[in-house]
Amino acid sequence: MTYRIVPPWRHPYLAVLLVLHGVPPAAGRTFTDLGHFTSALIGLGCRPPAGGRGTMESEGDTDRPQTL
Repeated sequence: MTYRIVPPWRHPYLAVLLVLHGVPPAAGRTFTDLGHFTSALIGLGCRPPAGGRGTMESEGDTDRPQTL
């Protein structure tokens, strides 16, 4: 989620993301607000599994099966 953003903007983006999604559940809003906060945390947690993957190239990708 934030690992694709260039380093000078990464931490401010993360702070804004956590504030926008973290304050409503803490203020006692709805179950939907809690769901949005949970999905933001899951998105942040997906960095370790996706960290070792290379970039996908649009042409020359030989891992995908060829379709006619």
